[in-house]
Amino acid sequence: MTLRMRWGMFAALLPVLLPLWGGEGEAEPPEDPAALKPGVILPKVVTLHDPAQSYALYIPSYYTPEKKWPILYAFSPNAQGGTPVNLFRNAAEQFGWIVAGSNVARNGPYEPIRAASEALWKDTWARLALDETRLYATGFSGGARMACEMALERDKPFAGWIPCGAGFSSNVRPKEGDGLRVCALVGRQDFNFDEVQRMKRALERLKLPCRLTVFEGGHDWPPRKLAYGAVRYLDLAARCASPEPGGETLTAMLKEELAAARKLLDDPRLFMDGYRQLRDLQALAAKAPGVEAVAALAAEIEAAPKFKQELAAEDALNALRDELDELTDTHERFARMVEAYRGFGAKHPGTAAASLAQETLDGLPEQMAFAGRLLMRRMDFARAAVYLERALSLQPNPDLAYALACARARAGEKDAACAALEEAVQLGFRDGAHLNSNEDLAGLREEPRFKALAVKLAAAPPAAKTGP
Repeated sequence: MTLRMRWGMFAALLPVLLPLWGGEGEAEPPEDPAALKPGVILPKVVTLHDPAQSYALYIPSYYTPEKKWPILYAFSPNAQGGTPVNLFRNAAEQFGWIVAGSNVARNGPYEPIRAASEALWKDTWARLALDETRLYATGFSGGARMACEMALERDKPFAGWIPCGAGFSSNVRPKEGDGLRVCALVGRQDFNFDEVQRMKRALERLKLPCRLTVFEGGHDWPPRKLAYGAVRYLDLAARCASPEPGGETLTAMLKEELAAARKLLDDPRLFMDGYRQLRDLQALAAKAPGVEAVAALAAEIEAAPKFKQELAAEDALNALRDELDELTDTHERFARMVEAYRGFGAKHPGTAAASLAQETLDGLPEQMAFAGRLLMRRMDFARAAVYLERALSLQPNPDLAYALACARARAGEKDAACAALEEAVQLGFRDGAHLNSNEDLAGLREEPRFKALAVKLAAAPPAAKTGP
């Protein structure tokens, strides 16, 4: 075993060993923050006040308690704090941030998540020298929502929030004047893609700065290089806010940001994102040397005819999105909205907005199916059926038709449930055993149409188990 491994094991055991060192009746000695070894990921730091709470931690290799340090609080939906800590480690080392990820918070009941957040907050302030003007939070999926709560509900204001694959918390939302800078990251195929887009528009209406970065992928943490870029952006914002921003580090960061904006401009789907990144960078670094190149490129874009076309298409798409945000449970209105998205590209050909409209349309089936299954778990069966029917209309398949039948049966809509089952069979559903054992369909078992389907499937070859 190497010396580093011995030290890592020793550091992880410190919260357990320290109380044993004191004599009987003596007060427990305070834990020495220096015992948390810098420069390595500590996978499990047990909190001083509660042995049931722990978190993963990374401290920059050059950490010293004589100065104050930024910290990024991180929340994973599966209680794996090491995942975000590892993801943001390189950026933390480069820019001098501490990263702490809860090993307890997960998607699930609210109170345990809240308790894990409190424990993470309390313990890091007890152990580490933190800069109260440089507090940040991040998370993925439900963890993004918990990070939103932490960033907005603490008595110390947070400087930034990095939501990944999800948007606002249902309990609290930013308001104008909060001073929160947001750097959101989402996969192009993420079922929460449109939710994150809506969040961005809401933040813009509140005049809160929001940078949205889209990557190729689904519902997952972003690639490491994009996590690095998010930290660089928020660190740049802090440096530019200093009384006299400057220095070689700032100049190098500005060059990297400008290069990233140019790369977006070269992608037809992200042209307007690149332009807005330029304008945001110009406002951010207004007093920094070298910002003139950023302003010149933005002005050049605005003078081109393409910019006016892109701007008009973007306005039209935002109007469509706002209408979709307010969508009721009316099927006819939903169908009209789908047709509007389908025809958008023909009205605004070759624009970034046309690409985004198609991506929204492509993602609707999964979004509707996800919403339907979520409502099923919440036992809101009538509304679950609405969303599952939408998903089925966009992407017919036996699993969706079967899930719709379950929702309708639970909602007491027997005829509609049997019709959905018949459609599932037409689309390829063959699992007669599951049909007869699924409690969601118990209310249909005496229906003649259900019995006819059961007989039909009993004679069919066996199939893999299917369910909502």
